[in-house]
Formats: sequence, structure tokens, C-alpha cells
Amino acid sequence: MSLSFQIYASPTGTLLWDFTRRVQSLKFSDGEHGYEACSGFVPMDLAESFTVLERPGMPHIRIVDESTHLAWEGRLEDVEIVEGGVELGGFGYWRGYGDIPYSATHTSVTADTIVNALIADVSAANSFMSSSTALVQNPSVTFTETYEDKLPSDILSRLVRLGDNQTPPRLWEAGVWEGRRLFFRPRGDVGKTWHVDVGTPRMKRTLDTLYNSAYAVYSDANSDRAVTATVTNAASVNRHVVTRRAPVDASTDSSALAVIVADLFLDQHRDPPPEAKLPILAVYDAAGARWPKYIIRSGDTVIARNIPPSLSATIDRIRSFRVLAKEYDVDSDTLSVTPEEYYPDLEGIVAEN
Repeated sequence: MSLSFQIYASPTGTLLWDFTRRVQSLKFSDGEHGYEACSGFVPMDLAESFTVLERPGMPHIRIVDESTHLAWEGRLEDVEIVEGGVELGGFGYWRGYGDIPYSATHTSVTADTIVNALIADVSAANSFMSSSTALVQNPSVTFTETYEDKLPSDILSRLVRLGDNQTPPRLWEAGVWEGRRLFFRPRGDVGKTWHVDVGTPRMKRTLDTLYNSAYAVYSDANSDRAVTATVTNAASVNRHVVTRRAPVDASTDSSALAVIVADLFLDQHRDPPPEAKLPILAVYDAAGARWPKYIIRSGDTVIARNIPPSLSATIDRIRSFRVLAKEYDVDSDTLSVTPEEYYPDLEGIVAEN
């Protein structure tokens, strides 16, 4: 299925260039925050190259297939004149949440209140960002947060790692897909399930990310250091024959929230899957109908048809997994996906001793 590559003056503006028949080495990717990056080379003479280079504003890239499925969209940010043409680089609209800092105090609120405030602030500053809050859900955990000159993307990356009121707490996700609308919801909440044939995977079994015991560090009413009770997963200890304990910096003065953070951290690290990157040879839905490879995206679940089930607990977590990131090469029709090992931001909240 062919893909069109077009650049518009803005998300709702006029078409500037249709490079569908000219673009070469076109690649695009997505990750935990939605559409991620796009790159390609367009051959042209020097005069046209300067026209593209000097175009003012923030042009909008759209990659769409014949069935009008939106494969990728984002901002054209990088234009480099090289021999024979221009190299183009685009980034998804998650970047809009890294444009301006945010300062505010939110007292006794749930995370969705903060997210809605960020959406309003960002869309007011940059009109190309949607002001819609339709994709924002409520994790139902109340806390107080103060932000001073923090980028909204950094605030959102913190909020998703605070979990929710479920037992065990669920991972959340924040990002931007179609329509430049921010989503904030449980990880994989709207993800689809695909059946795939995979090539030879690159896999590495490591215990670097194993933690089967944890406690959270927070601040008490006097702003002194306090810790939660230590929680330990006995099944993980028995399986790995080692106890690895982590102090987790909850960065809060709420003991209840600190407990949730410790529980979420332990749930993600008690049985880490192998590190892997898998080439996808073919993609099918549950009914057996074949789909273009680029249809898979971050948050979807993939089941490898040609890996035998239950060879071991380790391998079975690669046979069926949730996608963290993907990259698609249009010229070669190759797709590589990275399984979700654990939520990357959680690694950053292990306290330094």
C-alpha cells in the first residue's frame, strides 16, 4: 500500500508541497508519547532547496495511505540542504508540550485536573495544539503539587508514573496522536491486538532492572525524610534467588501517594522481561486479515505466531508483549518494534543513596 508524503502550511492550512513521488529514505517512528520522529530526503535543485529552507512558520507533515489511514503527522522542524536536495526532519506534536514552561500550585486535586490545566496553557500559547480534554481520564488519586518553571512534558512524565487507585496500581500514559490532542489514560487502554510473524529477534536476558523489594522516600509534615513500609514480592525472590531492594523517590509529602508509587515500581520491576528488538515480517488481525506493517503503534499488544508458546516464562513474555516503540522504513517496507520492558520513567525515580 502506497503512502503519501505531504507538507502543509499548518495543520489546517494549505498544501505547500506534495513530495510523495520524490521522497527517498522515508522513515517514521512512534513511542510512548505518540508520534515520535520522521525523516526523509527529497532531491531538488538549489533554488527549490532554499525555498523549502526559508519557508516561515511551523509546517505540518502528513503521511497517509490509500485508505486515508493517518500513518504519521507532526511538525517540520529540521531542513538541511545537502548535495542533490534537502534532508527533512519532523517530530510529533508531543513536542508542543516542551515549548513553554509552566508554573502553578495545585492543592488536593487529581492528576486530570493538572493535565487539563496544562492543555489549556499550551493551546493558549500555541494555537496549533488542540484544547480538547476529551482524551483525559481520572486516576482518582488526590495529591498536591507545585511547579516552578517546569516543562509540561516533564510534568506529564511525572504524573503517569504516580499510578492510580487500582490494586495493583496501573501504569498510565500521556502523549499525542491524531489531531494534536493530548491523551492521559491507563497504558494500553485503547491499544489494539495484532498477530505477527517475526524474524530473528535480538534478545538479552539481564537482571539490571530487577527489583523485587522496595520502599518509597517522601517528606513528612515537617519536611523531613520519611519512608514507607518495605514491600517485597516473595514469588520474585524465590524465582531469582536474590532480594534486590530499591528506595524510590516519590517526591511528595503524601504518604498515601508514596505507597502507590512504591507498589507501582515493584509491580513493574519484580519480573523484568528480556531486552529485545524484533523485526516484524507480517501483521494480521484476529480474523487473519493481513494489514500493512505500519499499522502497529506504541501501546498495542503483539502476539508472535511463529514463536512457540510457553517455552519458558522469559520467552513467553516476548511471544506476547505490549509495544513500547516502533520504526518503519518505507523504502524497504521493514518494521522493527521494541517490546515494553518496563515503564522507562520509573527507572528515574530510584532514589540516589
